[in-house]
Amino acid sequence: MSLEETALPTDEVFVQDGVTFLLNKRDKHFFEGLALDFRKSWFGGSFTLVDAKGNEVGGGC
Repeated sequence: MSLEETALPTDEVFVQDGVTFLLNKRDKHFFEGLALDFRKSWFGGSFTLVDAKGNEVGGGC
């Protein structure tokens, strides 16, 4: 994951709760059924990908 200011022609754009997400169309199938969640920890917190049961599946930043 990284922060980008503009979408590329190969990106699909999603907006949820006022936040814009860009996802490369080629990689879209890897993210189907996942959600982006913010998890707090002793070290602060980070975003991570979770499945429908709330299990972390990686991709944190």
